[in-house]
Amino acid sequence: LKEDHPGYEFELQGLTEVVPGKLLSNEISFTLPKIVLLFFALLGLVVIITASINYANLSIAKSLTRTREVGIRKANGASKSQIITQFLVESVLISTLSLLVAIGIYWFLIDQFNSLWIFNQVGITLEDTVFAYGFFLLFSLLLGLISGVGPSYFVSRLDTIRSLKGNGAFSNTHKGGLLSKISGKKILLSIQFGLSIVMLVSIFLIRDQANYLTRSSFGFDDEHIYFVRLQGHDPKVIETEFARTPGIEDVTFTSHHPAVGRSYGGNMKLNEADEYMTIYHFSVEERYVSVMGLELIAGTDFPQTANHQQEKFIVVNELATRRLGFESAAEAVGALIYVEDDSRVKIIGVVKDYHWEPLMKSIEPLALRIKPEDYQYAYFKIGVNDPGAFGKQMEQKWNEYDEARTFQGGFLNEETDLFYQFFYDLGGILTFISLIAIAITALGFLGMVSFHLKTRTKEIGIRKVLGASFGQITLSMTGGFMIMLAATALVMVPVAVFANGLWINEMAVHSPISIFNVGPAILIVVLLSGATILTQVWRNTSENPVNALRSE
Repeated sequence: LKEDHPGYEFELQGLTEVVPGKLLSNEISFTLPKIVLLFFALLGLVVIITASINYANLSIAKSLTRTREVGIRKANGASKSQIITQFLVESVLISTLSLLVAIGIYWFLIDQFNSLWIFNQVGITLEDTVFAYGFFLLFSLLLGLISGVGPSYFVSRLDTIRSLKGNGAFSNTHKGGLLSKISGKKILLSIQFGLSIVMLVSIFLIRDQANYLTRSSFGFDDEHIYFVRLQGHDPKVIETEFARTPGIEDVTFTSHHPAVGRSYGGNMKLNEADEYMTIYHFSVEERYVSVMGLELIAGTDFPQTANHQQEKFIVVNELATRRLGFESAAEAVGALIYVEDDSRVKIIGVVKDYHWEPLMKSIEPLALRIKPEDYQYAYFKIGVNDPGAFGKQMEQKWNEYDEARTFQGGFLNEETDLFYQFFYDLGGILTFISLIAIAITALGFLGMVSFHLKTRTKEIGIRKVLGASFGQITLSMTGGFMIMLAATALVMVPVAVFANGLWINEMAVHSPISIFNVGPAILIVVLLSGATILTQVWRNTSENPVNALRSE
């Protein structure tokens, strides 16, 4: 190995490190890198943190209706520790009740999760176990304690006399205690708001990238190709059995599908003194270039009388000619190339570079070689108006021909589209998580605005009596929130674009990031926030100002 491939070495890999594990090349099957699971774990953590912050904010806002209760308990001798314990127990109970709801949702989603293509490929499934439910319960109790610390500490510090006044305990004239630091809660809300923007922008970008990839051209004809897996049968026998099917125009054979991540590498060089270089290859039959619709830019196609017993000719792509040292495609035609077994083959043609690798990866040097022992698939070029009926006809013919083996075939474009299904699966998971996060953010924003307006009930009443309009009250009461949201958006939108650009720009073919995929995410968050502000202001300003002035 060291002589043939200097710089490479073998190392042992633990079985538990295979899946999930490192992102390697040419794995034995579809694998899920550990980074993907860590990404999902991070998203889950973001939602949990957001929910905990949200619960703390809503609990503090809800305590407006319980100030007299706290005041009376304190007047009757309750200590701070007793009040803290009461609110912590309530938080844990709410968390436990939430667990029951979550388990119901979990039972509904478990089948949806297990049906995702990306997890079926790697054999990851969710299963109900006693350990899992024990972990759920422990996690729920811990989360209830953590999220209840803030509200319990806040309520326990309320002044007894002010607590007995009800809402007066939260009056803005009160300059001591935690309330004077309400900006801290605004910062937490800004974090929630910013995370919602990042996730929404990510959803739209992933969706657009998936759509762009499935619409992009590979440079070969994948819409009129129907494949059948040979499963050990003689290619010529398969051709004889199926070629007479109505709608089939031509047939060829190949070792593997293009553009779905499979690659076979080989060593080639131009001169005997040169170092071998890796040039990937497909084992094909002589009609492959014409059936696949590849564009020949120099030389000729394989001769129809090619000797299948001994490889003599190859057709390469443009990049391969440059890597081998030719200045032009025409110059490469007729050249003899050394392959790894020290035999020599002639370049008889050069095809235009096409995406035989997945669209996310850059085009690599490629050679098409006639090696019948490697054929795995028959490719039929078809011209039919009813693809569904044609597929059923092909499957029926196979079942008549080979009753022992299950038919494996389909349209090539469906196979290539399936490869990009993980983008849609990832987008679906991210959409679901984002909807939860956005709903939590909306509730947190609702609680914060409600809390803020409750502390200014008397001010709203006075402004109404003095003739202030709904718009003036809205601007006065929530101007700070609007500035905060605008500042958060200005900071987090570039962060979201930059973070997503890190993976998007690594793709060889990708849709550009523009206002068309960032704008909708911002619009959704702005509309949601605006609706929350307006409904809360309307609710508070629609009340009789006399009642507001009697708030204490």
